Amino acid sequence: MKHLLIIHDIGAKYQITGTRLENDDFAVDSDLYFEVKSVDFFEFVKELVMGNNTVTYPKTISPASEEDLLISPLKDLDIHKARARTKGKHILKGFTDFTILFDFFSFQVDNNWLISNGYFITDANREEKYLQVINTGDQVAIDTLERYLGSLDKLSVYKHTHDNFLEFKEAVNDATKIKEIDNLFDDFSSLFS
Repeated sequence: MKHLLIIHDIGAKYQITGTRLENDDFAVDSDLYFEVKSVDFFEFVKELVMGNNTVTYPKTISPASEEDLLISPLKDLDIHKARARTKGKHILKGFTDFTILFDFFSFQVDNNWLISNGYFITDANREEKYLQVINTGDQVAIDTLERYLGSLDKLSVYKHTHDNFLEFKEAVNDATKIKEIDNLFDDFSSLFS
């Protein structure tokens, strides 16, 4: 069983916003988690975070003991912001997971094929090049164009979703009330239901 600290990048430091236990065979995202070996240290950090404290550590070290941590009492609003950002990031990562890599790879392969066959597609010549491919009657070129357009649509959705996350994160950072944060999170999470 892995003992994981849920972390959030806050510039020169990482803020620990929670803890989690995971089985050894579960793959975790290194952007969100930091594994600790000491169960006692894990429990100590868990108590601090649950006790409404800001728990951070410099990026230059990997926390291994209580002396590595920077601890200060945390306001309820700050706790709520950190948890909302972390939950939002989990939702985003769950939506994109590994499929975005395959979609991007497929897009690159088809785009390269089109370019190497004389169909360099830009925003300015998009319509013209689509018609040029279709009018050839070459089924391989037409199929490649269809896959290219499908991948492009998927990547556009991922980009839009990521932009929504950045707007959500910025709005949470600017929020002045807990209810406002809850509403922002509800609005963001509703995009994925």
